[in-house]
Amino acid sequence: MSEYDKNPHAPNGKQSKLIKITEYLKKLPNITDEQFHQHWNSTHVNIAMKSPLFRKHVRYYNQFHITPEDRALAAKLGPVLEYDGVVELWMDSMEDWEAIVADKEFLATIFPDEKKFLQTPVQFMIGRDTLVIPYNESNEDAKDMRIKTGRESEPAEACIP
Repeated sequence: MSEYDKNPHAPNGKQSKLIKITEYLKKLPNITDEQFHQHWNSTHVNIAMKSPLFRKHVRYYNQFHITPEDRALAAKLGPVLEYDGVVELWMDSMEDWEAIVADKEFLATIFPDEKKFLQTPVQFMIGRDTLVIPYNESNEDAKDMRIKTGRESEPAEACIP
């Protein structure tokens, strides 16, 4: 049993076996918020999805878009992180991520596109999710809260074995 199989702090004692890579994005200063979100959600996704290794190894892919309105709401709670978006990628292992970022064809297409809309360096975190409140079909608001895999939609609890 790995160190991630049991989490004594989680209510059900279970933590995802999937590794989660989180990237924190800042838009280039010379583009609008609308241009940033549109490019990231369409052109950039299409480039990533053309990679056979990306499609093979990424189990879940989520984009967390942060608008100026969202940032203003967050400011009511306290200091706000200065990011325009967050990428969440789940995969089986760090080796899967390493295979993706070692793919010369992937890098030859994804990096030039990133220069069109992202500031560098992009900041990263790696960890594992602990599901506290599982997806609940009876909750009307939760019905649309699904993680897009590029294959089909699954409830968020699918990340927990």
